[in-house]
Amino acid sequence: MKAFFILLGLLFVSTPSQASVDTWQCRLEGQIKGAKLGFGIGGQYLGGKGVVRCVDGNDFQNVVVVPVKMKLIGGGWSFDFTIVKSLQVVSAGIGNLSGPEAFFGSFKVGATAGATLIDQGINADAAIRLSRNNSFGLELGLIGEEALGLGVRLHGLVFLIQPR
Repeated sequence: MKAFFILLGLLFVSTPSQASVDTWQCRLEGQIKGAKLGFGIGGQYLGGKGVVRCVDGNDFQNVVVVPVKMKLIGGGWSFDFTIVKSLQVVSAGIGNLSGPEAFFGSFKVGATAGATLIDQGINADAAIRLSRNNSFGLELGLIGEEALGLGVRLHGLVFLIQPR
C-alpha cells in the first residue's frame, strides 16, 4: 500500500501543471444614450455600443477586440426629465483576466444621486464602481458630452455588458 502512495506521489510531481495563468489586460470603451424620467418614482435607461479590447500579456502582438452592447438601467426616487444624447464610457486597463468574457454580464452600481440642469453641450465627468458577486469589479469613467433636461434623482443602477 505504501508503494501505491509513493507511485501516486511521483506521478503528480512529474506531471507538468496544467493550470494557466490569466495574463490578459482588457479595457471597455464605447458610448451610451437614453433618457431619465420620473415624478416621485422614476427610472432611467441608457444603452449603446462599444468594444472590449484585450492584449495578451505573454504575446503583445495578440490583441482581441470584441464588440459589445451596454445598458445602464435604474430606478428609484426622482423628479426628472433628462435626455442624454451622448455619454462616453471608458474603463482603465485591468490586468490578470482570463479574456474579454470577464466583462460580460450584469454589474451592480448601487445607489447614485444626480442632478441635471437645463443645458446643452454639457461636459460632465463622473466615475462609478461596478461589482459582480464580490468576484470582479471595475471603475468606469462616464464623460457626458450632450444632455438636455432638468431633475434630481436617487437611483439604484445595474450595468449590463453583452457581446454583440
